[in-house]
Amino acid sequence: VVKPSRSPWFHPRHGRAVITAISIRAPALGVRQDRPGARRSRCSSPIRGESISVPIVELAPGLNVSAQGYCAMSVSPAYGPIDPDEALATLHHAVDLGVTFVDTANVYGNGTSEAVVGKLLESRRDEVQVATKFGLVGAIGSAATGNRRIDGRPEYAKQAIDESLARLGVDSVDLYYLHRVDPEVPIEETVGALAELVRAGKIRHIGL
Repeated sequence: VVKPSRSPWFHPRHGRAVITAISIRAPALGVRQDRPGARRSRCSSPIRGESISVPIVELAPGLNVSAQGYCAMSVSPAYGPIDPDEALATLHHAVDLGVTFVDTANVYGNGTSEAVVGKLLESRRDEVQVATKFGLVGAIGSAATGNRRIDGRPEYAKQAIDESLARLGVDSVDLYYLHRVDPEVPIEETVGALAELVRAGKIRHIGL
């Protein structure tokens, strides 16, 4: 069963935005927004010392994430030059505040975003739910942007996950998205390849 969910994401330059994600997990997917009795992640801000609370939602069976996520495109040069140390410190601060759902992609800065997120995961993998994506070829934030294209071929999906896992420094990711649907490749073939990656233990959940 496939159901759409709308989740708020935190972006350090653009503030709060809303994206639509589709997550696939058999036999059913239940999306629960903030509700009475919902679990929350509580912490104190290292800046002001105030206590804050970020709701925890079930994005799919077995995948509980912070209701507010962090879009890690901003820790790549997609919007201009970045300071790697500052980018990593920003990610740590987000997790400190309870924003533990981190979204990245291989196309963000030609892998730069995944590499920075990988630095975070070196010490905080158990605290973070990590999502990454494939399907766009031609880095965002580089000269290749104008030549960007879509690639949903099964062989590319398998190549891309291995490259992403290497940059992230982990054996698996919690959620793996097809960034854009390739009109030249039957969606059943792409999703079939992703299902193989689930069975191989490289991804836990599939997103479109």
